[in-house]
Amino acid sequence: MRYMFDPRTGRVRGAFEVNYDFEGEELEDGNFETDLLAFRYAKEQDRRGPVADRTQLYIDFANIAWPPSLPLLEESYTVFDKRIAFQLPQPDETTCDENRLCEFAEAYGPLFGVFDEGVGHITPEKILEPESCWYDAAKTLSLAVRIQAYLAGRAKASDLDDAIHFILHSGSGDKDFYWECASFYPSDLDRPYWDMLELSEEEQGRLFLPASEAAWPGLTFLTRFDPRGPGKWNHSTLGVSAIPDKLTGRTVPYAYTTFSYLASKPETENLARVLAGHLLRGLVLLHTHRVHHDLLDGFFGVVYNNLLERLWMDFAADAALGKLGVCAQCGKVFEALSERRDVKRYCSVTCQANAKSTRQYRRRKIRQLAEELGRKPTLEEVQNAGWNFVATEELIDAALEKS
Repeated sequence: MRYMFDPRTGRVRGAFEVNYDFEGEELEDGNFETDLLAFRYAKEQDRRGPVADRTQLYIDFANIAWPPSLPLLEESYTVFDKRIAFQLPQPDETTCDENRLCEFAEAYGPLFGVFDEGVGHITPEKILEPESCWYDAAKTLSLAVRIQAYLAGRAKASDLDDAIHFILHSGSGDKDFYWECASFYPSDLDRPYWDMLELSEEEQGRLFLPASEAAWPGLTFLTRFDPRGPGKWNHSTLGVSAIPDKLTGRTVPYAYTTFSYLASKPETENLARVLAGHLLRGLVLLHTHRVHHDLLDGFFGVVYNNLLERLWMDFAADAALGKLGVCAQCGKVFEALSERRDVKRYCSVTCQANAKSTRQYRRRKIRQLAEELGRKPTLEEVQNAGWNFVATEELIDAALEKS
């Protein structure tokens, strides 16, 4: 086998030509059931060195997948429909940047490394990795960056609504209830991503020990990874529950709500943050639990099983610095390690300029409506004007205030 794996960087060494192989049944639109990224050596003698220590690397990968929209609720929590076995709504398809994926693949090679030859994903000529695994991995890393940004005050709660929901478990007694924070996963994770996340019962118990929080006495925080579907809600999920110490009876899932709804309530905002923090820790542990130390070439240090583990370790190290954010204009994640005084809100100068133009457009439209009516418009009138932006009382006041 020609492939040379570098455990210090998690990379399969070499320069690769990246294209697509197809397997499975052809679909009506001409695509195939499974698209595989094919990594072939460009030149036998062209062997690459280690991955540079560059924060932007995991940011580049996370932005391959853009967050989908998931309109779960109206204004409150939604009671489960017991006739359909507590199924949660399916999120919209994630928007993926195929050009960005190919550029990353060509620059850094296989994401999951060398896996079992028996599954047919590695041959002497090429390494094959399902495109769906790349997108799922990018979406999950993007979610982790957004959670960290929210906890650091650099993202809105609504930035997490596409991937996180809360489930209310209720019992027969007045105090027999608790909230569970869970993240969406694909209903059927493909190999080799699944191989990376698979946990035995022993590993589940070792990684996800019960935890407590000084600010929330009387609650025990339990983390659980529910692997392959369909599961209770037709999803594979990572969930964190805040279990009261004095539950008197059995509880059942009763209702669900978005992250932003629970975070908007004064009585549950801090609990939502704590649960999100434990969820973030669970995501990091899932993706790094097989990273280890070893003595190689006379040096003792961290070694990786694949490049994706390296990306998660870099993210975890930078998360402690707190300077990760979500662009207020385009929604992509970014790092802000070089910022000075003001908190960085945009991923680029272009997005900052576009945001300014958007604000000016909104204010101009509201002023025009006020001139037509001869008075300050109501919130309902602005919302019914047919413009493609969400109106609030604060936005109306800001648009009409005198310079």
